[in-house]
Amino acid sequence: MYFLQVRNDLLSRFMMKDVACDGEVGDKKRLRDVCINFIIAGRDTTAVTLSWFFSELCKHPEIVKNILAEVSQVLHSEQESTQNDPKNNLNGNGKDYQGFAQRLTYQSLTKMHYLHAALTEALRLYPAVPLVNFSTHSIASH
Repeated sequence: MYFLQVRNDLLSRFMMKDVACDGEVGDKKRLRDVCINFIIAGRDTTAVTLSWFFSELCKHPEIVKNILAEVSQVLHSEQESTQNDPKNNLNGNGKDYQGFAQRLTYQSLTKMHYLHAALTEALRLYPAVPLVNFSTHSIASH
């Protein structure tokens, strides 16, 4: 049981909880189910959010134009800052996917405020995980 005492990941924490309760590692099926739920929940919520986001973009082409303008402006400034590196230069036909991918960094994404606002609005309109708001009054009255 040495590995359970050293590791601090989520699975180990669930296993340690079981060991603390009865001295044995708990049901492997239950641990498997917990892990699968975490994996599926993360993937499904992302897929649902992106589906709603693109659905809304299809209904609002002016938003798409604004996002594309912002991405172009931010990545163009990224290109100018790395212009001495030939692998970062656009080849003139607008299809420099490798250069695009290289300039699309965390730092460049933090400069894309309109894109962030559009994604946030999609999450507001269609939350991937519904927010349940209980008040103490409604719980106490039941």
